Amino acid sequence: MKKNYDSQRYNVNENNFFDSYKQNINKDNLFHYIENFPIHLTPNYIRKFLIRHQAYMMTKDIAGSIFECGVGSGFGFFIWIHLRELFEPFNHNKKVIGFDTFKGFPKVSKQDFSKLNNKELKKGGLNYDNYDDINYFLKKRKEIFPLKHIGQFELIKGDATKTVKKYLKSNPHTLISLLYLDFDNYIPTLATLKNTMNNMSKDSIICFDETSHEFWPGEAIAIKKFFKSLNKVKLEKFDVGGNSSFYRVK
Repeated sequence: MKKNYDSQRYNVNENNFFDSYKQNINKDNLFHYIENFPIHLTPNYIRKFLIRHQAYMMTKDIAGSIFECGVGSGFGFFIWIHLRELFEPFNHNKKVIGFDTFKGFPKVSKQDFSKLNNKELKKGGLNYDNYDDINYFLKKRKEIFPLKHIGQFELIKGDATKTVKKYLKSNPHTLISLLYLDFDNYIPTLATLKNTMNNMSKDSIICFDETSHEFWPGEAIAIKKFFKSLNKVKLEKFDVGGNSSFYRVK
């Protein structure tokens, strides 16, 4: 996995916290870190769990699958899998589908830039190069999951401006109860909104990971472009705050 700790994504206190870990981590005691993971996380990581939990519970009774758009490290993708296992272990119709290039951004546009110096805004930016790693752990998860003979989780590799549309064309029965947009950039966010809306029923939700974020402005600009008139759209915040928001399909 090429992508490692990135100091640009954290504040000063978090950077100091993680720097101290790099100096003191005991690699021979892996299970200590797994079993006691809250000790080793900052509130921002706990927020990622809680946001997805709230989103999941809001759509638990809505027919359709979960689309994680922008898999990155796999953190969010596996949270959805855990939530599925906890709340609906036998609902094989609610699949978790992750879309990513696994090679970083295929391209960026002028809408993605602000006055801030985001060093990842380039072709190949945020390259985790972890497709094989995530697939390995996904196969291990399937071994302990109910109904493991039925495909319930899937990673779709490639440019999402093409792969999301292709997936829905190949699987016309697919409905989406929860669309989590974490592409960070303008082009894939706008394209995915256009390609998925007809597959979402009333009260399904669209989650935006970087709403009104100056470091990643492309997402907010895509929202304005897609909805056209924002004064008719309600973007709601999650209970635990942060940059993420959601929209309830009408």
